[in-house]
Amino acid sequence: MQQPDENNRTQQNTNENGESSHIREVTKKKPVSKRNILLTVVLFVVLAIAAGIIAACVFVKFLPTAERIFHRDEPSSIVIPKEEPVSVSSETVSVSEPVSETGSSSEETAEPGSTAETSLEPVVVEPKELEVSDYTTMMHKMMAVADKTQTAVVDVAGINSRMDYFDKARESRKNTAGLIIAGNEAEIFILTAHEAINDVNDIVVTFYDNATAPAQIRKHDANTGLAVITVNMEDIPNETLQRYSVANLGSTYNVKRGDPVMALGRPLGYPGSVAFGNVTAITGTVSTLDMDYSLFFTDIPSSDAGSGILIDAQGEVVGIIARKYAPAGSATVAAVGITALKSLMEDLSNNVARPYMGIKGSEVTAVLSSLTDIPMGVLVTEVAADSPAMLSGIKEFDIILSIADEETGNMTRFKECLMHHKPGETVRVKALRQGADGYAEVEFTVELGEI
Repeated sequence: MQQPDENNRTQQNTNENGESSHIREVTKKKPVSKRNILLTVVLFVVLAIAAGIIAACVFVKFLPTAERIFHRDEPSSIVIPKEEPVSVSSETVSVSEPVSETGSSSEETAEPGSTAETSLEPVVVEPKELEVSDYTTMMHKMMAVADKTQTAVVDVAGINSRMDYFDKARESRKNTAGLIIAGNEAEIFILTAHEAINDVNDIVVTFYDNATAPAQIRKHDANTGLAVITVNMEDIPNETLQRYSVANLGSTYNVKRGDPVMALGRPLGYPGSVAFGNVTAITGTVSTLDMDYSLFFTDIPSSDAGSGILIDAQGEVVGIIARKYAPAGSATVAAVGITALKSLMEDLSNNVARPYMGIKGSEVTAVLSSLTDIPMGVLVTEVAADSPAMLSGIKEFDIILSIADEETGNMTRFKECLMHHKPGETVRVKALRQGADGYAEVEFTVELGEI
């Protein structure tokens, strides 16, 4: 019998006659197909592209959620840019010289050898009479500015739930306007009135697109009655996250009498209302403990339940509507200037404790001092009961000169000096007190409180 080699194999079979026979089988390698190789490569590339597309979609879909999860423990602090008082010097104020009708001014300023031709014909400006359509166009443009800012305005509801005598749930609500002032990786921050959310079971925020989300109180200021509440990003629908905006805060220093302004929020007592008007006065002042805030008035009709913001023609927030500070009997909108509130908003957002002394004061200017013989400084007009100022011995009609050797010329400067310290610190306060022989310098040791 023949021995098989490594490529041959002998198989013994039985034929029909019962005789055995040998069948030789030869194993051959299947020829390589270029078509199969090409199909394999194409399939691999298609699968790789599909996997990349799926990974990209998953990344985009879950990136906001991942950021909220991984950044929740270390959200960034809120920073609201501050402003410096604007001083107008005599050098910057100039009166434009009239231009000669014959255009001689351009001739005098022309460079030697200039080939520019000058016209000797007088410039005639034809007056144009405004039509009703022009007014309509202007109002539509103003409303477009208001609509853009509305995405930063929310409605805030403080909700209390209780059971009545018939064991039925009863719900009461207090509504006010809110303004989105900042945001970080985990939350958005809303400035609102503390009165509406004080001692309630739940706080619900309604956004511009009518989406709602629960909110929590961050911190409030007893002086102004303002508070900052927060809404977790994860509680806000994704569509709303794409549409809301943070308010563009303007400057009170730029507000002038006669400027057009718009009231947004709840100026007329119901949400989403918009009212137009003009600034009528900018000389008002809100005197609170340790601080004065500017107050300006408008001719915009107001409601007893009115709340919201004032914006200028560029859509920048210039004031917070403060109905309680309006004069008695007034039926128009009054607003606290936004500039002095910026540091307060930042501290409330970051849950920073603010130092508290507990006085109300008024600046004694050089003119007033010459008329009344009262020394220049901060005249104490009121001392809060049980305040650090009262406990240290400061009294009404004292003239405060400095805090920790920093001069205090007015209430704004007084607040700046006070804010250089923290609650619990002990500071030296120098003042003048009137006695039988005139004013004498006195010194107080004040342990600052917290507000």
